[in-house]
Parts: sequence; C-alpha cells; structure tokens
Amino acid sequence: MKRQIAFIALLLAASCLAGGCKKAAPPAANTNTAAASPTPNVEEVVKELAKLDQEEIRQNPQQSSGYYNLANTYFLAGKYAEAVEQYKEAIRLDPKDAAARFEIGQCYLRLNRPDEAIAAYKDALQLNPKLAEAHMEMGDAYRKQNKTKEAVASYQQAVRHKSDYAEAFFHLGNTYDQLEQFKDSVKAYEQAARHNPKDGDAFFNLGYAYSRLEQADEAIKAYKQAAALKPDDAEAHRRLTLLYLFKDDRAAATEEYNKVKSLDPKLAESLNQHFGQQK
Repeated sequence: MKRQIAFIALLLAASCLAGGCKKAAPPAANTNTAAASPTPNVEEVVKELAKLDQEEIRQNPQQSSGYYNLANTYFLAGKYAEAVEQYKEAIRLDPKDAAARFEIGQCYLRLNRPDEAIAAYKDALQLNPKLAEAHMEMGDAYRKQNKTKEAVASYQQAVRHKSDYAEAFFHLGNTYDQLEQFKDSVKAYEQAARHNPKDGDAFFNLGYAYSRLEQADEAIKAYKQAAALKPDDAEAHRRLTLLYLFKDDRAAATEEYNKVKSLDPKLAESLNQHFGQQK
C-alpha cells in the first residue's frame, strides 16, 4: 500500500514533538543548553522508515508501492536525486502512476532543475489533467525561469480545477505583481484571503496591490488585517504609518509609528523624516 508524503511527515513531526523539537529559530538568549531537552535524531527516524520500505520491496519486488514509499521517505529527508530514482522504479511497474510523476517534478524543482520539473508535471497532467497541484507547481517552475505569462496560465488552470486553492491564488497574485497588473493581483489576493482567512501574507500583499492602485482606504483595511493576524509584523505597521500620513491622519499614523518603534527601532528610523515633513 502506498504511504503518502503527508503521512510520513506526520510521523516525523510526532518524533519531533516527543523530544520538544521546535521550528527553526534563533536560540533564545542565555539558553541553558545543559538542561535542554535532547533534539530527536530525525535522520534515525528516516533510516528506520527506509528499512521498512526496503523490506517491502524485498518481499514484493513487482509492486510499485514499496518504491513509491521509499521515494517519499527520501524526499522528506531531502535526498531528492535518490527519490527520483525510486519514483522512476515505481513508474516502471505502474506506468499510469500520475502521483509518482508529479513527485518527480517536486524533486527536480527542489534541485533547481525547472526544465525537468516542468516535463515531469506535464507527464503527470497527461494522465490526470485535473491535478491542480501539478498545475500550480508547474507555475512555480515557470516563475523560476522568469516565464511569467506561462506561470499565470498554469496558476489559472490550478484554480479552475480547484476553486478554493488559496495557495495557487496567492502565487497567481504574486505573478500579476511581477507583471504590474495590480487590478488582477487584487482579485487573486482577495480569493487567497477568502479561502485562507488566516493568511496574513495574503492580506499584506493585497494591501500592497491596493497601494499601487492608489486606493489608500482599501490598502489600510488590508494591512490592518495583516497586522491583526501577525501583530509582530513591523513592516505592516510601517506601511500603515505611511498610508495614514498620506491621508493626513496624524493620530493614527503616530499610533502605528509607535508600534513600529517598539517592534523594530531601526526600521522606525526610516519614518522619522516622514514625520518631520508632516510637522
């Protein structure tokens, strides 16, 4: 039976949680390393999973699932070249396996080989034209090549096949930004925020797009939502400060400016001259 990447990731996450693993972040000041919980050896977890996969292959060498599972294990270990070889073995045994072809594209994208990634996504889409994830990732590959128009077409296909695909809408908005098509980027970011209302980045970028369209009131609404979702985002507060200054709302600008100063004093220095101009 195939074991999906999400399931393997859950196993790895569980091993991290058991040992107090945290997301990558700078160590806290004055950390007592002697008393800290030991970091779990994720590499050992991967090795054990690989052993299970290899045993499955040994017992059922003509079934594709063992190779697919081993490829997924390598993928999550960051061993993308090794993963590609195992996905290819899975495809050799199951030529109609669209998922394995898609994952090959994912590997090549992480290996910074966008041409091969696009070819793999196209192979997957020949077998499953409605695979929204393949359309979206192909859009990312096109962006790596600076082929923004092709990227837009891919993202549009992704949301056509998966109408609530917030991530694809977000990437579509970013691509429209590159093309300076800000009315279109507003529409895309609005959809991204609608389908993932907790995504502060979608609201932040929506604020930027409205700013470029000189729609200050709408930009303020978007940046305020971004700041509400990410209260420590000094840049969102900085932009709110500038927008309030533009609207000659000194009280609101000062409130936002004080937030910037408390979060990032150095960033706040860039606002001093703007405040001076308002005196």
